[in-house]
Amino acid sequence: MLIALASRTAHSQTAGGRGSVQLACDDDAYPTITCTAAVFSDKTDVPLRGVSQDEVDVRLADRQDTFEGLTWQEVSEGAVPVGLILVVDFSGALGRAAERVRTGIDTFMRDLAVTDGQTPESQRDAIGILVVTGPVEIGNDPRSLPLNQTRESLATLDRNLVRNIVRQATVGQATPLYDAVYKAILMAGQAQMPRRAVVIISDGRDQGSSRTFKAEDTIMRAVNDRIPLFAIAVGTSRSEEYLRRAVFETDATFHRADDAEQLIQALGEIRRLLKTQYQLSLQARLAADNASHSLEVRVTSGNAAQAAATVITARPPVRPEIISIAVSDSAGQPVDVSQPLPKPSVRLEAQIRARAISRVEFEVNDSGNVLTARQPPFAVDLDTQSLSSGQPHKLVVRAYGVPDAPENRDQKEFAFTVAESREPVNLPAFGEVPSGRTVSTVPWLVVGGLALLVVIALVIVYVTARRRTFDATIVEAAPQSAPAVSFEPQPLGSVSSTDRTVVMSAPNSLPTSNPTIVLPPSKYRLEVLGGEQRGQQFPIGVQGVDRVRVGREPDGSPTFIRLSSPHVSRKHAEFVLENDKVYLVDLGSSSGTFHNGRKLQTSERSEVRPGDRIVFANVETEVKP
Repeated sequence: MLIALASRTAHSQTAGGRGSVQLACDDDAYPTITCTAAVFSDKTDVPLRGVSQDEVDVRLADRQDTFEGLTWQEVSEGAVPVGLILVVDFSGALGRAAERVRTGIDTFMRDLAVTDGQTPESQRDAIGILVVTGPVEIGNDPRSLPLNQTRESLATLDRNLVRNIVRQATVGQATPLYDAVYKAILMAGQAQMPRRAVVIISDGRDQGSSRTFKAEDTIMRAVNDRIPLFAIAVGTSRSEEYLRRAVFETDATFHRADDAEQLIQALGEIRRLLKTQYQLSLQARLAADNASHSLEVRVTSGNAAQAAATVITARPPVRPEIISIAVSDSAGQPVDVSQPLPKPSVRLEAQIRARAISRVEFEVNDSGNVLTARQPPFAVDLDTQSLSSGQPHKLVVRAYGVPDAPENRDQKEFAFTVAESREPVNLPAFGEVPSGRTVSTVPWLVVGGLALLVVIALVIVYVTARRRTFDATIVEAAPQSAPAVSFEPQPLGSVSSTDRTVVMSAPNSLPTSNPTIVLPPSKYRLEVLGGEQRGQQFPIGVQGVDRVRVGREPDGSPTFIRLSSPHVSRKHAEFVLENDKVYLVDLGSSSGTFHNGRKLQTSERSEVRPGDRIVFANVETEVKP
């Protein structure tokens, strides 16, 4: 099993403001430490650009002489997904500029759809829209906004929905800009993305049309929710006072657009700004003694300082331990290794315990023909047809850890034999008449066709099973599966159950060689609503299991829900069962945990019930009874 550490992520605020640094670090390849840092404005969550290495103070174990080779690099095309709500003010004062605005937004969304084809769904930006052509209805509950489907849409990955809304928009006369901006702030707050913003595309005029809110109401709400208000001024007779004030008070940026091309360019610049982050790396000089040490990053800008800290474990390289080799035949069925291996081929899968593995090699009879597996499951297909029957053969398996060093490798040898080839069956040739009887070729064709279909089905099942990762599967109220027969090196050594993390995955994704862990029934289930894990359900609130951890990689917790998104922290959140109630707790995740649209604070407990929506970074889920 791969054992990975998830460094804790911290958010820190300065005493004089609300600016913060978000820090997420990885020490899996210690002494190399790599981090992702984001530096935000002191008013809203606008990433700051241009932070140089001279403005960054890094301390490991509270000293500066404990590391070397520090690098700090700004990245503005990162994988951070953003959520934008476009407020498009289709005032009659725009005149011909209205058509240029329509063309610019339509082209921007079309280009974004092309980019989506090269971007994983979990990293795509969500865009919403609010077209202002008349009165804006806000309602009484910010969590349940009434939406005019012909003019408004929450942040979505559906590019055509936004394009259709802006294409069908008609110009209005008295447009309530302030009411629209206030509603857009509430819409942005519901966007389940790490970074959110409102983009105002307007001539800046409200003309007293807003019935509920004033200009200062929008700015106060934006600062309170830490949502920046970007502005793109359009039209020939612009009134920029409100737009510039909104931008200034929320630390956003102001743009002018006299044509469609300038509008597209402004939207692109805003999008890139929101993705800005920094990559930090260093080489630790602390001894690899398995001790924990603090890592602090402090950014100084003017008279203000912002800092974040996390914990790094100075772990020595963990030498991989080859536990066993599971063997299956060409149909994916376990093979009894006490008997000769069948021909023409078998599947070998290495069961390894390590912190991290770079590759696993398989070699038979010192032939120099090495089969290599570089990712889990560490498995290869061995051609047994070419091996002699009735005599012993030697299999050498080598596992290489991370970092790849002589002291961070394991090698074990296994002996096996190969079965004799099956004797050919002497069937009469097609059309041959044995024993004086006439035999039709049709039954033989039917039998052969059915046999071919069976073989194809078995191959499909086998390939599908082998492509899935080697995870344990939790099954509720089901009999325990028998483990696959496997080679065991001598001496094997004991494997403690405390060294194993049960990684939850959908029951139908269990490879043949995986163990099945049987748990009591759970109080609720967690269903993934989107992405590559859409439809998968995981038990939460399991009787007898106090905590179920949620994250990107197992961290040694007894039970673990793995979510396959790069924005989910390795140790993101957990479900706690207490007094027959299930609570959700954020564990200091870098991208946040949202319960029914509200972002949880680190270590905050929030009771969950059926129907609740929970978003881990950008993975949306729902609690099922």
